Amino acid sequence: MKTIALVGAVLAVVTTIVLLGQGNPTEKVRVLPGAAWLPSSKVGQATLLDGTTAEVVAQVPVAAGGNVLELTQQGTTGYAVDKTSGVIRRIDGATFELTPPSALLPNVTSGLTAFAGPDTLYAVDTQHGIVMPADPRTVLPIGDAQPLSAQLDANTAVVDDRGQLWIIDNATGSLKRFVGRSGLTKENVTQPGKSVLAVANGLPVIVNTASREVITVDADGEPQERIRLELRQDDAVRITGSARSDRMYIVASRGVLNICSLSEADCGRAVPLAGDLGAPVEAGDRLFVPDYSTGKVWIIDLVGARVVGQADVLGSRGKFDLLNRDGVVFFNESGGERAGVIRIDGSVQRVSKYDPKNPAKGLSGPAASKLPSGSARPGSATTSIPPRTGNTTPTSEPPPAETGVDLQIRVSKSTPRTDERITLSTQLGDTPRRVEWTFGDGTRAEGGTVDHAWADAQTYLVSVRVEMPDGRTGAGSTNVAVSDIPKARLTVTAGEGGSVASEDGNLKCPAKSTCTYDYNEGATVRLNATAAQDYQFSGWSNACTGTGPCTVEMSSARAVSAAYKATIANITVEVSGTGSVNFNGTNCTTTCKKTLPLDSEINLSATATGDNEFVSYTAPCGASSTCKTTATGTKTIRATFKAKQKQTLTVKIEGYAHELYKVTLKTPAKAETCPGANRTCTFSFVTDTEVELTGVASGGDYFHYWSGACQAAYQYKNPCYLKMTGPLTTTAVFGRVN
Repeated sequence: MKTIALVGAVLAVVTTIVLLGQGNPTEKVRVLPGAAWLPSSKVGQATLLDGTTAEVVAQVPVAAGGNVLELTQQGTTGYAVDKTSGVIRRIDGATFELTPPSALLPNVTSGLTAFAGPDTLYAVDTQHGIVMPADPRTVLPIGDAQPLSAQLDANTAVVDDRGQLWIIDNATGSLKRFVGRSGLTKENVTQPGKSVLAVANGLPVIVNTASREVITVDADGEPQERIRLELRQDDAVRITGSARSDRMYIVASRGVLNICSLSEADCGRAVPLAGDLGAPVEAGDRLFVPDYSTGKVWIIDLVGARVVGQADVLGSRGKFDLLNRDGVVFFNESGGERAGVIRIDGSVQRVSKYDPKNPAKGLSGPAASKLPSGSARPGSATTSIPPRTGNTTPTSEPPPAETGVDLQIRVSKSTPRTDERITLSTQLGDTPRRVEWTFGDGTRAEGGTVDHAWADAQTYLVSVRVEMPDGRTGAGSTNVAVSDIPKARLTVTAGEGGSVASEDGNLKCPAKSTCTYDYNEGATVRLNATAAQDYQFSGWSNACTGTGPCTVEMSSARAVSAAYKATIANITVEVSGTGSVNFNGTNCTTTCKKTLPLDSEINLSATATGDNEFVSYTAPCGASSTCKTTATGTKTIRATFKAKQKQTLTVKIEGYAHELYKVTLKTPAKAETCPGANRTCTFSFVTDTEVELTGVASGGDYFHYWSGACQAAYQYKNPCYLKMTGPLTTTAVFGRVN
């Protein structure tokens, strides 16, 4: 009963902080972003520090004092890595409840580290080269341990924005990617040597100090850019990538900061620093670089690439960690009680994570009730823990002891789903003067009967405290197991000519694409189709029909398709060869385009030019030179012309040597002459052309006869008529009058 009251008191503190930013104590109130879990190895505690106010929100015992602690964080959930005992524990960001210690990698201690993603927690043994994927809620294995040949250390593994674990192998230069329990290796991404990893703009980046280069990779681990880096052979580096830009920050041990623009493949900007430097941290347009030799932090303006100040965090030489949570820069002395927040302007807000004279004072969460016997405790278990600022230490004012009220809690449903409101009430013989509820998610309410819904799926400890009119008090608790609402996938396909959008804004599907969204099972989704210019919506198919709005009941997976048709037709007429086409009144000799109303008439008429002839149109027209068709959609019609076939006519003149002999040739298109005696002339005519040939003599001479092609029908006749069905030869013979 007392432990429950303590949880309620601590949650009340969290709720107070949340209310400053959210404003409603009964609607999904959570710890604000910008809160960081910080380790205190000396006393075995994890402290949740709010970045907005620099106040201690929670102080949770996670290990024996003196054990080496690391903390990794996903959202407001912390994971305490005890490198002395080799176990990992999850700290709930709302209730501060701890999972039991989990030895994911048995017999692994100092080499143990962890990387937290939204769907997977990765335990890594850097000494032996082993990765174990685990459930991020239970911290229990979700697959088998995976051995690696890689030479690992703390700087050769990172988790990207999608929760994928990346590991660089310094022995081979290979890059390993883990997604949950599956792994993929990209061989020979860089040279073997000394490489470190960071994440910039959501993607991993490799810095190889041996080959002196920065290597960017894509989402599949394929190398992209290789950027030259000016390093010395003995330089050790600490690197950090920008969360929202393509910049990388590389601090060399000799005191030089390199600023790399990955998109421009340039690492040429440098800022000289001094001291024993650590890994840089970016916030806004500032970079913060720790200097352990002074206990201060260098502050660099990234726009001008210059030092603009120093922030004194420890006041003396010493090691400390810097980290960024949601744009807030925290510092933490892992081996002591000092921590705090560094503002963008360089001001420092310091806080004590615990009272060094009484470290157990002010402990939070259920774990506080499990301290070894004889440990100092802050008053009774119902102690109220106020927020702390500056270097203040917690105080305790134990409330009056509870005095035996028979109290039971009734819930309308003990296994609700996320966002499902249930009713909770107390069963008492008398009417209480005051009833206070805490729901295990950082929210509170008052009243004998209350309604509440939880945003996330997990088991919550719901506590209630009552005060009776006669001064008696009592408390009770129950567990409420909240499960996720089953999801049903809606698949929407938008055809060419329009888009589809859901009225709730979750689906916005452009033309010629397929989109999906996982809705809560049982949800009702209303879809609207929007036609693009020059198109109209023609109807739904699959889960919806007709042309009105589409309403889909997501009792299971559903698919909906939207079709559109054009309201205009873009018609192109192309001319191939020598000729022209009259296209709806326009004479087209090369390419003509018209935009016509849908289903309107297309009229084409082809005319060949010169010694050419029309061959055909492409579909839907044919070999006829005239065509009528309908503009049913965008189409191209080609008209093809070709040169007519020609035949050769050879004309010979025989007779006495006389320049006045000649043969004239006439066709409907032209006239030609072959002059002179004993001459041979060649002419070309289109096949089937009718040619009239006349032998002409003068000076008292005469035309005698034809031989060759003219001989059969016109031997002694003048003129001769030939049809050019093929190559022909004829001879005109002349005589002289004696």
